[in-house]
Amino acid sequence: MIVGGSGSGKSSLLKAGVLPRLKHRTADTEWLSCQRCGMARHTSEQHTVFDQLAVNLVSLFLRDLKSAPDWKMIRDQLFNDDTKQAAKDLLEVLQDLTLARNSPDATTVIAVDQFEEFLSPSAGMVARKFLKLLKELLHCRNGRLLVIGTMRSDHLDIYERSSDALTPPFFRTWRLGPFPPSALRKSFASLPIVPM
Repeated sequence: MIVGGSGSGKSSLLKAGVLPRLKHRTADTEWLSCQRCGMARHTSEQHTVFDQLAVNLVSLFLRDLKSAPDWKMIRDQLFNDDTKQAAKDLLEVLQDLTLARNSPDATTVIAVDQFEEFLSPSAGMVARKFLKLLKELLHCRNGRLLVIGTMRSDHLDIYERSSDALTPPFFRTWRLGPFPPSALRKSFASLPIVPM
């Protein structure tokens, strides 16, 4: 979990740093990276984090592969009230994905942005279900899944008190401190000056 204060650049680090680097260096061999998903991106009960995750996973299957699964079927499997079965089904989809891409040793990366949105009292049943799925999923020790999230530091204690919270070794934090002013000055100093 990338943890930092509001506006510290957590999402930027994930979106413009971590995920592109994984895609650029080791795509299709070591890492298969999903697009980011999160609570803040859904606008209705018909477009939840489960919909996003299912669509993102299906998009990783090769486009000319006729056996790519239907995203709605995956979504329904993930949304199952039986969390153990939902986790098992997701791991099977990930195995099918790595085999379809001829990358049996690749690790699939699921990116969850603004994780604190799942902890809001108003987040509801979908958020609780997703947290339960993550906990079950990451305890399966299959070695082929990594979830990277971003979370505001003022929500870390709320997460740690949750009954669905992961604990070490399944959960690690990476603290993103404030951007040092000296680095900001250095960045601006290297910009070319364009006459107007």
